[in-house]
Amino acid sequence: MSRVVLGCHVLIAAWLVAVAATSDRSPVGRVLLAGVAVAIMAAFAWWARRPGGISRGMPNLLAGLLGATSGAGIALPSLATTGPSALVLLGDAGLVAGLLLIGIGTATAVRATRGRWRLLAFPVAFVVLQLGALPLAGAFYGTHPPRTPTGAARPAAASEVVVTTADGVELIAWYTPSRNGAAVIVLPGSGGAKGSTIDHAAVLARHGYGVLALDSRGTGDSRGIGNAWGWHGTADIAGALDWLTAQAEVDAGRIAALGLSMGAEEALTAAATDRRLAAVIAEGASGRTAADLAYLPMDVLGVIQRLEAVAMYGVAELLTDADAPMPLREAVATGAGVPILLIVCDAADEIGAAPLLQAASGSVDRWDVPDAPHIGALAAQPAAWEARVSRFLDATVGARAGGGADGRT
Repeated sequence: MSRVVLGCHVLIAAWLVAVAATSDRSPVGRVLLAGVAVAIMAAFAWWARRPGGISRGMPNLLAGLLGATSGAGIALPSLATTGPSALVLLGDAGLVAGLLLIGIGTATAVRATRGRWRLLAFPVAFVVLQLGALPLAGAFYGTHPPRTPTGAARPAAASEVVVTTADGVELIAWYTPSRNGAAVIVLPGSGGAKGSTIDHAAVLARHGYGVLALDSRGTGDSRGIGNAWGWHGTADIAGALDWLTAQAEVDAGRIAALGLSMGAEEALTAAATDRRLAAVIAEGASGRTAADLAYLPMDVLGVIQRLEAVAMYGVAELLTDADAPMPLREAVATGAGVPILLIVCDAADEIGAAPLLQAASGSVDRWDVPDAPHIGALAAQPAAWEARVSRFLDATVGARAGGGADGRT
């Protein structure tokens, strides 16, 4: 084995140890994950020293795949979002080392393959890309998303508060006090923070609702390690409910959640098990488990997408202690009776998932906004969004007896 190849193996091993050390696992779990990474890379390095072209090419190709996908999934998004750091630079180095090993491994294997057998390189490359590289990169990104800054100034009427979850994570939120006894937890989409929901919060506050706008764990000013699919969402929402029910001006039975994309999926899942949520507004919900892709057709493309999802979420479960949530259809069915306003914008996955969610419970009210991009209904139709959402909230969590929606008599 050349020094260059050995150096690439060592560099990728060091990067994977860093990935394990920053994963959402317990201290013991991080040590075990790091040990597995080192063992795998050591096995690949030993295998690459064995004689034979194809057998020498494969371990370099597989080791390179780990380095390239983890670097692309973690380091590149972090570099674009938060800028350079020691961890990001190590990840970029792992990415480069991985690409180099992929090139070396592929060239070695192809040279050792004779005649027409070389034609197999194309379908093999396709399978490796679709069912190996893409799911791995997605799993690394999903369990190690970059920390997104809050991105907006706190509204004048809101105060900054700390919400502590049952597992001890401190979430930072902006709270606008309720004027009608009801409150709404506002949840951003994946990669978003409370600053991305400031317009939605303003509409709710204008109608007298208390608004608790959260930074998801691992984003904005909140502590913890994030997850791009919101697998910690149920715990985070439970902490928000604990905090709101302790506020004197909030009636405990009149708390709703408004979620965008990932936040919508978190809210739907939380409503299945936490009856303190009296209503849910879910905009942009589509899926965050492989089972959520049941709307895809059983053609070639649909089957490939399903297999990719199975591989991605399966790897992700190894990289985090967070449990994969129940499928959204099951969550809606389990929480049957909880009123849900499902806002569907002009996005294929939302449109595909919506009928399944509607069929799961008779309490789902669907509103289609065909001219709006993903989670863009408020921007596309501000008057209609305000009217539809305020009417839904007034009918579910309501206003104080004898008062209007803004709490005035």
